[in-house]
Amino acid sequence: MTSDKRHVVAAAIVDDLNNPTRVLAARRTSPFALAGLWEFPGGKIESGESVLGALDRELREELGIRSQFGGEIVNPAPQEWNEDIQGFRPPPWPISAQLDLVLFTAEIVDGEPNPREAHDEIRWVSPANWHELPWLEPDRPMLVALEKWMLGEPSGWKQPR
Repeated sequence: MTSDKRHVVAAAIVDDLNNPTRVLAARRTSPFALAGLWEFPGGKIESGESVLGALDRELREELGIRSQFGGEIVNPAPQEWNEDIQGFRPPPWPISAQLDLVLFTAEIVDGEPNPREAHDEIRWVSPANWHELPWLEPDRPMLVALEKWMLGEPSGWKQPR
């Protein structure tokens, strides 16, 4: 990636990494323009943190859980050159002009999820009913790729780093 965009990380927390049927959605409380919209929990990658280290920290802070991470749900857009790995990879998911997102699958291994920072409600939803929630606009294409992965289609998924 040769962009100056900042990267954030999020988790599609599923009920079972081997046989996923539901994903955990989180309702935002801020900023005001996004309050009440649903998203995948996650957040900013701090200086010196690995992507999965940041995601682990964010899930502990936001939901009070520890997770086992699965693969990345990748953007189906054409691959682009990545300076960090000196190779081609799918681009991250665009969130805004300043932010890109990397989305990993995850399963809870410790703790009971409770909304803490940034969220006031969490809910398990299946592909059949997640369209009933008002999701953040940038998360909607990710739901399409996530559903393909949940149905066992190979596109839109890759092994963890």
